[in-house]
Amino acid sequence: MRRIVVVLVLVATTWRATTADPPPTDGTPAGPSSPAAPVPEKSQSPEQAADAVLAAIESGDAEALKALAAMGKPDPWIVADELLARGADDAAVSFAKAAPGVDVERLPAYVSSRRGKPVDAQRRRALVLSNDALLVKNPQAAL
Repeated sequence: MRRIVVVLVLVATTWRATTADPPPTDGTPAGPSSPAAPVPEKSQSPEQAADAVLAAIESGDAEALKALAAMGKPDPWIVADELLARGADDAAVSFAKAAPGVDVERLPAYVSSRRGKPVDAQRRRALVLSNDALLVKNPQAAL
């Protein structure tokens, strides 16, 4: 039952991520108060996005963190999960709080509930493989 719920959540979040309008990537600044904030790449993997989140937090660049969280691609739930898997609980919480939108309003609570809990490497690997299959539009392999 739990596996079905995870697959359904992945399908729903992947569908949302593939149907959402992307943010403008014309090189305009992230906001009027921060003209130097970089525009994140739109085709990042969850691992690359997690790296960028960690770099933004390490450098203290709140505007870059907000821009990364607002991208919506890769899915913020998956990026937060990647951060949790790396043991970067505080970064995951910061990222989750910065992510805008109704579809991620419960993300901070989820991330906080996972703080300090062990990661099951085998289940994590299965989840990553399932998500990768969904991203290449192979739902059969995702099961």
